[in-house]
Amino acid sequence: MATTTLFRNLVKNEKGLLDRRVFGDPDIYQQELEQIFGRCWLFLGHETQVPKPNDFIATYGTGKGVVSGEVRSIAG
Repeated sequence: MATTTLFRNLVKNEKGLLDRRVFGDPDIYQQELEQIFGRCWLFLGHETQVPKPNDFIATYGTGKGVVSGEVRSIAG
């Protein structure tokens, strides 16, 4: 069964329902990591969490640990 068809069968738009597998199926989670979260910027912290030079935060996102420090600018 194609992934698109699988996901369509898990969502019932007309009734506003989601199959419970959406919230706990490891295969669906892996698809989300690859197709959604692995392709975009993720908000993992705010500048107020690292107010001074050499401050950092450690957090968790997309199945991997992340350490974030002071960022002066991002060119994208």
